[in-house]
Amino acid sequence: VIEESIEMADDFKIDYAQNEFDKEKLKLCSKRFDISGSDDDYDMDYFNDSLFILEQIEKFNGITILNIG
Repeated sequence: VIEESIEMADDFKIDYAQNEFDKEKLKLCSKRFDISGSDDDYDMDYFNDSLFILEQIEKFNGITILNIG
């Protein structure tokens, strides 16, 4: 995870909310939580669920959310 954290810190300039983030802090991050969609969800039945999860995660201090998109 650390190796990927370093790569992500080098690859991204802004976070999910279009803000700059602490790249050095991200490079030391040993934990990551991934959320992804599925092509099987054509009707976007779970789209609001993913937005709700992101809104809850944003409430935590020290969390960096990246849009891998």
